[in-house]
Amino acid sequence: MNLSVFGRRPPRNGAAIEVPPGYATHARWVPHLGDIFPNFSLRHGEGEFHFHDWAEGSWVYFFSHPLARTPVCTTEIADVAAHSDELRARGAKALNISTDSPDVQQAWLADIEKMFGVTIDFPLLSDPDGVVAKMCDMVHPHEDIVLCVRKGFIIDPSLRIRMIIDYPLNVGRDIEEVLRVIDALRATEHTDLVAPGGWMPGDPLLVAPHIDTVAARETFGSRLKVLGPYMRLLLPRRQQK
Repeated sequence: MNLSVFGRRPPRNGAAIEVPPGYATHARWVPHLGDIFPNFSLRHGEGEFHFHDWAEGSWVYFFSHPLARTPVCTTEIADVAAHSDELRARGAKALNISTDSPDVQQAWLADIEKMFGVTIDFPLLSDPDGVVAKMCDMVHPHEDIVLCVRKGFIIDPSLRIRMIIDYPLNVGRDIEEVLRVIDALRATEHTDLVAPGGWMPGDPLLVAPHIDTVAARETFGSRLKVLGPYMRLLLPRRQQK
């Protein structure tokens, strides 16, 4: 029997939502898009890692992995390390967390550097009790009650969450997509522009729906290409005709 979140109140406009039994037993805060990412501290190396002190002023890709010395996680860490220059060029840096112990992590990192010929220059945080992982919704009971899922956050220089991704345990993530999203966010920040599906740097951007075409023409001039009342492209300068 399903549990209706509407209780005895009739649904509005014919809409109704039913939650399977056990899924709505309690509620807790988890990070959402637009939230300031919570500060946290963990022991790291010989000292303490304080997230806000480390992250503020940079774009951050903060991602979790389920378990050290497993094949998919190994390729993900190696892939991020191989793109460290691309992250740095965007004013971005990476941060990883798992429930593995520091000793296990360090031995694993040495393996990765040897196997893939990369230098891992970003922190891997150890959260053996899962305190930070659970607070950040990185542990999903319907995947595994102990291991982190493949969760990732893109956090902007003001510490706001701009993207959240969740991947299943058996599928690895693509750092190229993380870089693409950072590029899109930087290109549209503080503008009346949005990035279309599949956008890459150098591609046309779109004018946001709340800007009318007359105002868009005044702002963008001949670079504006109107395909329809709600489809207005801003051509890159090299494509301007």
